[in-house]
Amino acid sequence: MKVFIAGATGAIGHPLISRLVAAGHDVVGMTSSERGLQTLRGAGAEGVVANALDAQAVQVAMNKARPDAVIEELTSLPKHYTPEEMRAAADRDRTVRLDGGRNLQNAARAAGARRYIVQSTGFFYAPDVVYSRWRRCQPSARSEIGNPRFRAGGLVMGARRGCCSSDHSSTRMYSRCLQHRR
Repeated sequence: MKVFIAGATGAIGHPLISRLVAAGHDVVGMTSSERGLQTLRGAGAEGVVANALDAQAVQVAMNKARPDAVIEELTSLPKHYTPEEMRAAADRDRTVRLDGGRNLQNAARAAGARRYIVQSTGFFYAPDVVYSRWRRCQPSARSEIGNPRFRAGGLVMGARRGCCSSDHSSTRMYSRCLQHRR
């Protein structure tokens, strides 16, 4: 299966690339830098440099790859997951996930991808923060999940992750999902 991964050099994308290549998939990773491109090639994947916020660049990359499946791991998270750094990165991360994700989903559909797996996320630091942040995020999440582009045929799966992904359970889950649908 040919798999296109956006956010391919991140905390989940990087080990996911390795696992998919080891399982025999043809993998194309999208990254935002030349350094990331070298990382992808070193892991045995093809790579493409594109800014997820540039709809035309994403479409060109997707048309060139013509993947069977797309995995969206787009983020713009800080190096350290402190509450302060997470707050500072929140707007940028939200923009990349929503606007970049929209560009990726539109491009995947136009390129004929049959499967689309999207990461969702939640970061909470204390019980009293959970509810207030969820209330703020909920309308946005509800509008994205309710959007018809999520229901337009094929397999669409939302995978949830948080700050602690050192065991890469999401990576194993994605691999199993694709493994059963070659």
